[in-house]
Amino acid sequence: MLCTLIRRAAFVAAVIVVVPVGAWAQTRTEAELLAQINKTPGDVAAYLDLAKIYVEQKRFDDAQRMLINAATVIGQLRSNRTLLGEPMSVQVPAPAPPGIATTKPLRVSGNVTEPKKIKDVKPVYPALAQTAGISGIVIAEIVVDTNGGVRDARILRSIPMLDQAALDAIRQWQYTPTTLNGVPVELVMTVTVNFTLGSEPAPAVGPAPVRVGGDIKEPRKIYDVKPFYPPAAQAAGVHGIVIIEAIIGVDGRVSGAKVLRGVPTLDEAAIDTVTQWVYEPTLLNGVPVPVVMTVTVNFTLK
Repeated sequence: MLCTLIRRAAFVAAVIVVVPVGAWAQTRTEAELLAQINKTPGDVAAYLDLAKIYVEQKRFDDAQRMLINAATVIGQLRSNRTLLGEPMSVQVPAPAPPGIATTKPLRVSGNVTEPKKIKDVKPVYPALAQTAGISGIVIAEIVVDTNGGVRDARILRSIPMLDQAALDAIRQWQYTPTTLNGVPVELVMTVTVNFTLGSEPAPAVGPAPVRVGGDIKEPRKIYDVKPFYPPAAQAAGVHGIVIIEAIIGVDGRVSGAKVLRGVPTLDEAAIDTVTQWVYEPTLLNGVPVPVVMTVTVNFTLK
């Protein structure tokens, strides 16, 4: 896989070399391409155009990330039917015990509470994803059997290069068995697997973040991600606005976020959303500076 990506990077670099200089005048800007990706995340051409821009600017890490994004989008499109559209495998249910009218798993919500996890297995972070700086939260729906084991799992919110590692970890989890009226039952519930990049090089010394207000205007968002509404929260009727304090780096990316006013079961989804947003860099006396500002994520039941 790594060799393939390197060959692709070399190919893009070669294409850039032979493109006439005048052709670059017609190329969309970085902000325009980011806006296009926000509007159409499956636009592979936009990732490749960004890679060209980054190679020209000698931002090779960013160029490699765009190439990997393009490759993963293609892979996701090819496997979309089986990865996201395939229903859970059908298993022949055991005869229903007395007092239970159906063997269909119950969904965690209301009076049916989430069981306690008694065995946790951390995911193995794929080396290629770490190298590419890919992180985030994979959300899955699982079926917990009557013994507390994970019988089935499927992806609800995908990060293509991390999905398989998440499923491999989830399938090893163990929960306390759930009973209803003294009879063991299966449960369906939503779980998350968080992939966080480990220790990184210390950031270069720079200006302290300035707070938005007065002469410091709130930067314009150029890449937006809508929040994923956890099904368990929807089923329980949980909604509201999560208020977050975010630090926007000199490159316009969210480098830090913390909840100021939360909504239980929605905070994690809100943080995951905000950390993917991108803004126009803020300039102070012509110099890019990080800023601190308050943002909100609204979860509204339809």
